[in-house]
Amino acid sequence: GTPPGVGMGQKPETYLKPGDVIELEIEGLGKQRQNVGASE
Repeated sequence: GTPPGVGMGQKPETYLKPGDVIELEIEGLGKQRQNVGASE
C-alpha cells in the first residue's frame, strides 16, 4: 500500500473526497471500483 500522507507532497495537495471513484484492473485477474463516501 501507499504510506499515509503522500497527498501532502503534491502541489496542490491532493486527497480523496466524497464522490471520487477509484478503479483498477489487473489483466487476467479482474477489475474493482471503489466509491468514496463521507463518514457519518
